[in-house]
Amino acid sequence: MRGGFILLSPELDFYIFLAGGLGAFIRLLVDNGSISLPKKIDGGYALGFISSVLIGGFVGCVVDGSLLTAAMGGYIGSSVLQSIIPSYGKKSEIEI
Repeated sequence: MRGGFILLSPELDFYIFLAGGLGAFIRLLVDNGSISLPKKIDGGYALGFISSVLIGGFVGCVVDGSLLTAAMGGYIGSSVLQSIIPSYGKKSEIEI
């Protein structure tokens, strides 16, 4: 078992991050049926689907060292955030 952020190899960690990001991307397509592209709003930037992929990749790295569990972790990562942070579910895009 990996145990979260114990670096086994950079290549494996990259694939696990990609699996988590892919899971989040699939969740976005299933829920919304489309993706929102990054754009500039009121002097700030909305990351669109990139924020979901980054969050999914991060959750995938934390969950386990398996590609399958990383993808499943990325898939449910947004649901966990919506339950932890009430304002996250109200915004469709995260601004920076």
